[in-house]
Amino acid sequence: MATATTPTDHIRAIQNLQPGKTAKLMKILPVGALIARREASGQVVFKWRYTIDVDGERVEGRPLVGVYDPAAPVRSVEPTADSGFSVLAAQRRAEQMAAQHHQTRDQGGRPAIERAARERRQQQKAKQAAASDHTLSKLLAAYVTDQKKLERTSWADAEGIFKMHVDAAHPEIAGKPARDVSPADIVALQRTLVENDKLRTAAKLRSYVGAAYRRAIDAPMTATTSSAFTAFDISTNPVASTKPPAGANKADKNPLALRELQAYWRALKATDTRIAALLRLHVATGGQRVQQLARLRNADIDGDHIALFDGKGRPGQPARKHLVPLTKNALAALAACRNTAGEFALSSDGKSVPDHNFARRAAQAIAAEAGLAGFTLKRVRSAVETALARAGVSEEHRGHLLSHGRQGVQQRNYNAYEFEREKRAALAVLDKLLNASAGKVVSLPARRA
Repeated sequence: MATATTPTDHIRAIQNLQPGKTAKLMKILPVGALIARREASGQVVFKWRYTIDVDGERVEGRPLVGVYDPAAPVRSVEPTADSGFSVLAAQRRAEQMAAQHHQTRDQGGRPAIERAARERRQQQKAKQAAASDHTLSKLLAAYVTDQKKLERTSWADAEGIFKMHVDAAHPEIAGKPARDVSPADIVALQRTLVENDKLRTAAKLRSYVGAAYRRAIDAPMTATTSSAFTAFDISTNPVASTKPPAGANKADKNPLALRELQAYWRALKATDTRIAALLRLHVATGGQRVQQLARLRNADIDGDHIALFDGKGRPGQPARKHLVPLTKNALAALAACRNTAGEFALSSDGKSVPDHNFARRAAQAIAAEAGLAGFTLKRVRSAVETALARAGVSEEHRGHLLSHGRQGVQQRNYNAYEFEREKRAALAVLDKLLNASAGKVVSLPARRA
C-alpha cells in the first residue's frame, strides 16, 4: 500500500485497512517508519518499524507504539485518558523510540533496550515475590528470635503482644510485605488498643515494632545484626513518623510507704515457704527486676554477690552484667530458696527459668494477708529507691544498685568500676530501714575518704 502523506491520507489509510493488513504512514527520524496494522479483532495498532544489524544479519523490529483511538483529537500529541493515540501522538512516541535506539545503537539499540526492560521486570517480579514472603508478621518473629538470642528479657512480652495485637487482631496488616507497611498501618495497630484503654500496651507495641524495623535497617551495615533481617529489604521505619499514645509512658510513681515496705518485709519473714524466701531475696537485694532475678544461674553466684544480666540496654547489644552484693539477710534468703542441682538457682527443678508471674501472685497474697491493698512487686522497687533517697543515698549510687540505664559515652564505654562498695553501703542502709521500728530515723553510714 502507498505511503500516506497528509493527515487526511493517514486517517483514510487507517480506515481502509483490512484485518491482518499493514500500512506505512510516515518515515520517522532519525530512523525507521510509523506503520499501522489492523488486528483480527478490528483494533488498529501503531508500530515503529526499524532494522538493525545483529551478528552480520539485517534484522527487522516492530515494537508497539500504542492503540489507535479514532475519537482522539486529530492534532493531539499526547495519549488520551484511555491510553489511545492519534496519528500525531503515535508519531511523537515513535520518534522518541527511534532517538533512543539511535543513541544506543553501539550498545545494541532497541533489542538491547527491550532485553534490559525484560530483565528489570523479572527482577521486580522476583523482588515482589520475595517481599510477599517477608511480611510484617515474619519481621516481628525474626525480631523476637533475635532478642531471645541476645537474652533480652523482653522477648516474651514482645512475642505475646505481636501474636495477640498484630497477627490475631490485624491479619491484613500482619500479612503485608514489611517494607510496604505505612505509618497509618502502625497507628491502626495502636488505635485498637487505645480504644480499649490499653495505652501502655499500645506504647509497648509501637516501641517493639519500631525496634524491629531499626534492626532490619541496620542489618546491611552492621555485621553484628542477624542476617535474617537483610532479606526484608527495608530502608525506612514507618514507626518513626508516628507518635506514642499520650500518657502511655507516664511513670507509675506509686511506691509503698516505708511503713508498708516494713510490713511486707515482716510478713515475708513470718512465712516459712520457699517462695517467701525468694521474695525476701528480692527485697534484700534492693528490689532488683523480677525477670532478671528469676534467671539467676548457679554459675553467677560467687560468695557474697550475684551477677544478674540487664537486657534493657541499647538495641542490638547483649545483656549487660550487673553485680549485686549480698547482705546477711540476702544470703540467708538465698540459702533458703536456692536449688544447687541445676542451672537456674531459683528454679524448683533447676532446669527451667521460674515463672516470675507466680512470684508476683504469691507476693500479692502475702501482702494481702498483711493488710496491704493494691500491692504490686514494682511498688517494692520504687519503695526501695524512695526510702534510700530519703535516707541520703545519692542518685548515682541508687542508679548503680538498681541498674538504671547508663548515660553518656564515658559511663557506657570507659567506666568499668562496679561500685560494689557503694552498692553494699546502700543495701546496709536498706537493711536498717527494713528492720527499724516505725518512726525511727536511720542515718547513712559515714562516707570513706
